[in-house]
Amino acid sequence: MKPSGALIVAALAVVIYLPTLANGYVFDDIPVVHNNPVVRELRYVEAVAGPYWPALEGVRPGSSNWRPLATLSFVIERAVLGVTHPIVHHLINAVLHGLVVLALYPLARRLVGGGWPALAACALFAAHPAHTEAVAPVVGRTDLLAGLGALLALECFLRYRDGGPHAQWALWLGAGAFALGLGGKESAAPVILLLPAADWLVRGESIRSLIGRPALAYLPYAAVLAIYLVARFAVLGDASFHHAAAVEYSMPQRLLFASRNAVVSAGLLLVPTRFHHMVTTLPDNADFTYADPTGLAAAGFLLGGVIAAFGWLALVRPAPRGAFLWLGALATWLPTSGLLAAAAGTSMRFLFLPTAWAACGAALVATRLVARRPVLRSLVVAAVVMLVVLGAVISVRRGTQWRDNGTFYGAVVAGEPGCFTAHYSLGSWYTTRRPPDLRRARDHFGHALHIAEGTAALFQVHMALAVTYEFNDDGTWYGTGAQLPEAIAIYRRLIEEYPDRWEAYLNLGSALEQLHNQREAVLYYRRFLELAPESPQANDVRDRMARIEGR
Repeated sequence: MKPSGALIVAALAVVIYLPTLANGYVFDDIPVVHNNPVVRELRYVEAVAGPYWPALEGVRPGSSNWRPLATLSFVIERAVLGVTHPIVHHLINAVLHGLVVLALYPLARRLVGGGWPALAACALFAAHPAHTEAVAPVVGRTDLLAGLGALLALECFLRYRDGGPHAQWALWLGAGAFALGLGGKESAAPVILLLPAADWLVRGESIRSLIGRPALAYLPYAAVLAIYLVARFAVLGDASFHHAAAVEYSMPQRLLFASRNAVVSAGLLLVPTRFHHMVTTLPDNADFTYADPTGLAAAGFLLGGVIAAFGWLALVRPAPRGAFLWLGALATWLPTSGLLAAAAGTSMRFLFLPTAWAACGAALVATRLVARRPVLRSLVVAAVVMLVVLGAVISVRRGTQWRDNGTFYGAVVAGEPGCFTAHYSLGSWYTTRRPPDLRRARDHFGHALHIAEGTAALFQVHMALAVTYEFNDDGTWYGTGAQLPEAIAIYRRLIEEYPDRWEAYLNLGSALEQLHNQREAVLYYRRFLELAPESPQANDVRDRMARIEGR
């Protein structure tokens, strides 16, 4: 099969996401790209030598990570444009998606065979709806770079093995591609585990034969990984290997958490029904999405986790390439499995690389089926075409749902009505529109309150709800349309329940001042200053108190 077939499939991968060029900045795009001072002020050195997450209000301390090539690409794009414009970011993401498909093609030829099986694998990968979360948002750039680097690194390694000493260039090019992937995102790291696995399961070498001189081929990749880990620690310190926002899970809890994520991930690879699998990315978010399973459910998830972790061993003799594909999906999923303190959990974008191996696995099964029953060839090809078309249609639809935070969170709520984060964020979005839609904002905050019952998030939602009563219908503050008594009542209840939280004292003092109840406002301002004397609002509050008291 000529390479033109791969180019056509790669072009399809780009075309699927061209509608996203009309999208703006959504979700994590806003702090990481749009509002990021490193990007806006063209700080090239800090883009490479600083954390991925900027130090902005609302960003959890320690949730930094280090993805220098992704951040640097955002800076360069802004420098070229002169402004931060989403259309170029989205276009580059779409093109990168096509390049990842091209990088998969030579591997697919090795693993499932040339001709239609390799093209089927690439097409299934290109159209998989799980990729929406890796391509449609600008921050998906990290997964695209990691995927591109990882696939190129593995293919170059196998090229070196094919050519021996005469193909040294492939070995060093592969190490460079590995560096590219790591610079995009840490999810490229497991490629180093797949090198000996490829020697064993794809090339048919015995494990014993890989000890000694053949193992020297792994050293350039190991050196790249070592340099990356040292640099990562130099930038992030203790946050390098422990996500500061993650709760401390015991190993049994982590095993259960990872087992559930393994089952969910496998299901999403086969049937990507969710638009965006959010708020399971960290264990401390789990209460808003699912409770930790117990009893038979826990046993079932643990069994599923064991099958996911060791099931590939059953394929080593009858189907070694199938075992490699299973192991590839497992290895590239592990960084986000939840087993490590720095791990994240299940999110659709975390399945980007595993999808490549799953697509090849599906093509390999189809190839074996046709080999045994040639009469089924047309039926199998038709089924693949139908799946690709269906996946492309779903991906186009989902891609446009990342247009802005309103459509994004609305789509999440439509798929997961019990999602706390989506309701809370949608309420905030309706509040910040001009003019705001206060009725809808309060409705979504009400849903969030119900979901968060009994959790620490109640304070946060009540504060957001109270603020909606301080707006006029046109979005201005404290006018004739504001319902300050409702806001004041909420703040008073919060102070009773959370006497050590300064935010309610500050807002209550401001509302009382607007109602000309200045003496009582000063009392709450004083309590605010006792609790948060170094707050950014402290000097403003002192000025207000001086003005009220006539000083």
